[in-house]
Amino acid sequence: MRVSLTFEYVTDPNMKPFKRFISNMKDSITYFGFEQVFRRKGGNNGNA
Repeated sequence: MRVSLTFEYVTDPNMKPFKRFISNMKDSITYFGFEQVFRRKGGNNGNA
């Protein structure tokens, strides 16, 4: 079971690209978890 306590959807078109990237990474790590976001694909056993 996955529970997301924080999630931000940025719609401000004036947001600088770096701040948007940081916001997106924060949301991804919060929702999916650090290992899921930064896991390498195609490991030794072929699982992503």
